[in-house]
Formats: sequence, C-alpha cells, structure tokens
Amino acid sequence: ADGKAAAVVLTDNFDQAWRRMGLVLDRMGFEQVDRDRTAGWFLVRYLDPAYEAAQKEKRGFFTNLFSQTKTVEPPTYQIKLTDEGNQTRVTVLNANGGPDTTGVAPKILTLLGEQTR
Repeated sequence: ADGKAAAVVLTDNFDQAWRRMGLVLDRMGFEQVDRDRTAGWFLVRYLDPAYEAAQKEKRGFFTNLFSQTKTVEPPTYQIKLTDEGNQTRVTVLNANGGPDTTGVAPKILTLLGEQTR
C-alpha cells in the first residue's frame, strides 16, 4: 500500500529457494548468525547506511564528536522463506519473527529481489 516491498516471491520450490537464498546472503555479505531449514529462516545482521546515520544523529552532536570509537550495532533480521508449492515467499522480520520496526526490511527485500532475478 505504501509502495514498499512486503515480500519477494521466487519461482523455485522450497529446496531450490533455500539453497539459492543461502548463496545470495553469502554473496551480498550479510553476516549469518543462525539458520533453521525446518522452520525456514535465516538469522542475519545487516547495517543499513541510512539506519546507521539515523542512530548516530539520535546520539547528538557532542556524543558523536567525543566518542568516535562507539559504533552502531547492526540489527538482526529474520529472512523467512515460506513454501507455497511451486514458489517460495521471502519476507523480512525482526529477530523474534515479528514485524520489523527499523524500516530497513523493504530495503533488504529489494536487495534480495535484485540478486535473485
């Protein structure tokens, strides 16, 4: 409704999509924390540049000026694959499997969509 990606649909069955998604995540440089093939999810860390800038801005000018060593921790996301017969739906959730609150999920889906064409 808001023009942002809600899911990516792959024209692969679940087995093919699982292998393909694992390769794509490795190629794109996502840090894989965990995965569960039975449940159909990958747990990854990703630091979006816009999210990082927003977090640094929230800290304030003087905090950023005097504490240069403090970095922004990348949030953890769940890349969920759902079997739909001859195709597989890929969604991005927060680490606990709930809706993403960082606003980065549509960007991740766009990146995944471009890499799985």
